[in-house]
Amino acid sequence: MVKEPNLYPDLGYGLMAVDWQERVNFPLLRKQRNERTRRVLKENGMAGALLTKSNLRYAAAVRTPLYTAGTGNEIAVIAVDDEDPILFTSGLIAVHNRKHCPWIKPENMRACQMMPPAGSAGVLPIEKQ
Repeated sequence: MVKEPNLYPDLGYGLMAVDWQERVNFPLLRKQRNERTRRVLKENGMAGALLTKSNLRYAAAVRTPLYTAGTGNEIAVIAVDDEDPILFTSGLIAVHNRKHCPWIKPENMRACQMMPPAGSAGVLPIEKQ
């Protein structure tokens, strides 16, 4: 019996998602990350956590649109007893997330007005008259 050579051993699964191979099971990945986050919170005696930036991306699979990156206008609440995160966003970010994150229930996407950061970063300059 002749064994067929593997001409492309490093590219067996490719770089893109396709409909004829599983490659990355994103629903399972999101579920496992959320479960792991809630488990760690419970092990540390925490009822929940407020998440931002990379923690938000990991636990809730939500990414801030590039045009708002670094503004801090997105917060998620992960509760130990609730499987689904609650996402607080403002402005166009809320519209973006409703469109691109169907795994988060619409009732768990809350629009709110974010406050500026505390301290000198949150102080607006006042012009002298």
